Amino acid sequence: MIIECGKDKICELEKLILTILAILALLVTIFGNIFNLFSFYICRNQNLKKNSTFIILSIIFLFEAVTLNSWNLNIFLQMFPKRYNREFDRKYNIDDHNIIESFSIPTCKIFAFTQYFSLHSISWLLCLMLIDQICRIYFPNNKFQKPKYIKMFIGVILMSLFLINSHILLFAGVVNKLPLIKASEFNGTLINETFYIEKIDCYTSKMYKFYPTWDRIHLFIYCVIPFTIMFLCNLLMAKKLLIHPSTLNHAKSVRIKRRTISIFVILYSLLFMSCSLPSIISYAFYFDRLKMTRFGQIILVLFDEVIFSFFAFNFLAHLIINKIYKHEFFRTISYWKSYFLSFQNRH
Repeated sequence: MIIECGKDKICELEKLILTILAILALLVTIFGNIFNLFSFYICRNQNLKKNSTFIILSIIFLFEAVTLNSWNLNIFLQMFPKRYNREFDRKYNIDDHNIIESFSIPTCKIFAFTQYFSLHSISWLLCLMLIDQICRIYFPNNKFQKPKYIKMFIGVILMSLFLINSHILLFAGVVNKLPLIKASEFNGTLINETFYIEKIDCYTSKMYKFYPTWDRIHLFIYCVIPFTIMFLCNLLMAKKLLIHPSTLNHAKSVRIKRRTISIFVILYSLLFMSCSLPSIISYAFYFDRLKMTRFGQIILVLFDEVIFSFFAFNFLAHLIINKIYKHEFFRTISYWKSYFLSFQNRH
């Protein structure tokens, strides 16, 4: 619903906040794609591409880039002028903010599918990364952590999630014909003419109730099950690394490296969960209440931007807590800087 403000100062301030959040959404989309693709490139460097943690992390970076281009971008497009040279509307309609998906039935299916599929993939690949660390700590000599096996596990997870989300490609999207009454006068007689306009309702299906059925399934796939796995894995790693570090069956140098990576994985998963939970809880339990007021809509958009900003800028967290990534990041920057300088000198 769109809530008009009039000249009320508080409401005008709320409109300004929504405008700032919309511009932030655009910046998150642009820079998030750049940073995630650059991070993917770093993870595929010669020094890291055979490391199971960074193999998984490279795919996570790709999906983090993909997930920024639908729901997040819609926040900006809600504020964008719908006609050339038209002023910004600054009206955020929480019930009708799926602009990209509403272009056509094909775009509805593709963008809705990629949004859910990418979110689920990020969550479950992070689970795989945690399980990988558990296996390295508790079973250091197992043979299932070779790159070919890790890639196989990634393939199984992605194929399973593709099948789970494939119903969106098959059944999502309904074209509704909405009546529009236009009054006109003919020979002094007032005539009401009825026209019908087509509107695509992307998150609806003729086969089943998209909401709340799929929304609740999405809650379990994206949040409940993966977060439970992450929580248990973090407990097991913390127990081994912090409480009983002497029981690690590694050489000292390997133990230090393994401890560094494991602590990074624990902190990264905790950041992911803490950034995701506000949006998940608000949409799952308080959406109908929050959408009725402009302040509530600001809360919903703000929580969305928290998780999307995490997807866009978590490379900063990697620079702070992931020493291996930090080393490769600056090594790559230094390499490309030297390359461009030598290229300029030759020309």
